[in-house]
Amino acid sequence: MENSPNEVLKHSRLGVASFVISLITGVVEFLVIISAGVLEVEGQMSEVSAAAVVIGMFIMLGMFANLVGVGLGIAAVVQKKAKKLFGILGLIFNGCLILLILGLMIVGIMVS
Repeated sequence: MENSPNEVLKHSRLGVASFVISLITGVVEFLVIISAGVLEVEGQMSEVSAAAVVIGMFIMLGMFANLVGVGLGIAAVVQKKAKKLFGILGLIFNGCLILLILGLMIVGIMVS
């Protein structure tokens, strides 16, 4: 079925949710990484410290939220009668955040 010329497409709620998740997790993960760097510079970070455990849990929670965002973005892109802009943006941003965090983890493992 083709869209009729008079039919107005709305933005997909799934796409908007994916985009919002990417923005929120991006800001939170940025703040967590900055706080980890500050704690490391101050000498308060060790592998068994409570701060390291909390920071690691926040990073893993953010990665899980990004995976949910990727799933919502894919679901938004395959919807037939909705605009796909926010779905595509959410998919790109969530995917880039996942790759960025994985890259930082790999660099951290290689340095230690």
